Amino acid sequence: MLPASPNTSAKVAEFWMKDGVSISQVIANLPVGFYNLKAQAFARSGCEPIYIFANEDKQELIKKSSSEINNMAGAGAWFDSGEGWNTLIFEVTEAGNVTIGLNDEFIHGTVHGDGSDGWLIWRSFGLEYLGTNPVSAMTSEYEEALA
Repeated sequence: MLPASPNTSAKVAEFWMKDGVSISQVIANLPVGFYNLKAQAFARSGCEPIYIFANEDKQELIKKSSSEINNMAGAGAWFDSGEGWNTLIFEVTEAGNVTIGLNDEFIHGTVHGDGSDGWLIWRSFGLEYLGTNPVSAMTSEYEEALA
């Protein structure tokens, strides 16, 4: 697979019309507990689902149409405004390695149902340890949603 296309002025990277996109990193020796994985990213509306994932846990990414954001500079400006964060709360039940990232089954090299093309764009990732108590882990997500 070709490398992602970086844009240093917008501070973003993208895949466009690629099959089987996956960007990932193995985080070694995570202790037992709950974690909040975040990624500032989105996919084109009409693309097959693209996910933020941690091992087998996954959450579909935010989608944007070409009439909302249609280039890397626009995506960079949207991210600069603090938008585009996707979150996934997951649990590590046995200390060990966790693979995190973004992936899909495929981003078609063809036009999709809404007339858009396959596009995945991202900037930042974060991983936060929430502790071993599921109530406190979910409370922070709930409070953030209310803000």
